[in-house]
Amino acid sequence: MGVVSGQDLFYSTERYDNGTGRPSFTEPIDDGALDTRTHHQPTTPRSEVRSAGADSHLGHLVPDRLQEAGRRRYGMNSTTLRLVQDSSLEEEGYGQYRSLDDSRAESTGDSA
Repeated sequence: MGVVSGQDLFYSTERYDNGTGRPSFTEPIDDGALDTRTHHQPTTPRSEVRSAGADSHLGHLVPDRLQEAGRRRYGMNSTTLRLVQDSSLEEEGYGQYRSLDDSRAESTGDSA
């Protein structure tokens, strides 16, 4: 969820480790929750990702090998997100997302 807007932005099932240490996601919950603005740098264009609800900077849409497969990589600044632990989904009011986490664990063999 976005710290400034309080809006749900990404499912944890779309998070992956890209080796940078930044939270990275392949898809937002809703494309309408994010705005993307392209800034033309001297060497290459750069796409900034902003919260549509609060107009706050969240990170960047970063080109990498996933784009070649038709997917996107959202490289987010960790201070702009509030990540809810799986064990706290119910108490934080996100119990409806438990089934997503459970189905991911079944398909990957991970335990929730």
